[in-house]
Amino acid sequence: MIERVRKILLAEAQAITSIPLSAEVERAIAVLLACRGKVFTTGIGKAGYVAKKAASTFSTTGTPAAFIHPGDAPHGDVGVVSRGDILIGYSNSGKTREIIETVHLCRKLGAAHVISVVSTKDSPLGKESDIVL
Repeated sequence: MIERVRKILLAEAQAITSIPLSAEVERAIAVLLACRGKVFTTGIGKAGYVAKKAASTFSTTGTPAAFIHPGDAPHGDVGVVSRGDILIGYSNSGKTREIIETVHLCRKLGAAHVISVVSTKDSPLGKESDIVL
C-alpha cells in the first residue's frame, strides 16, 4: 500500500512540475500583488468549487477576497465590487454565459482587472479578460 501511495504522489508531483508557466502567470501575480482593493472569484459547477476555494485561500493569506456566484451577481451580489478590485473567473469552456455577464457587471462597477482561468484562451471569457491563465 505504501509503495502505491508513493507512486501516486510521485505522479502528482511530476504533473505539477510539468505545468507550463508563461509571462501571463507573472503578470497575474504582479496585478494581484499591486491590488489595493479586493479580489473576487467566480465560477459555476466544478469551476465554482475551485473559485470558492481560491477566495478562501486569498482570505487566509490576508488578501480581502470573496466568491461571487454568477447566478446571483446580476441580482445584486455584484454590488460589493468597486473601483480597483480584481475579478478572477474560472471556467473550463470559457463560454458560460453567467460568468461572462458577471465580468461585464464587474467592469461597469470599476473592476481594474479581470483574470480568467480557462482551457482555451480564445474562448469568450478569455477574450473578455486582461490576463488569461
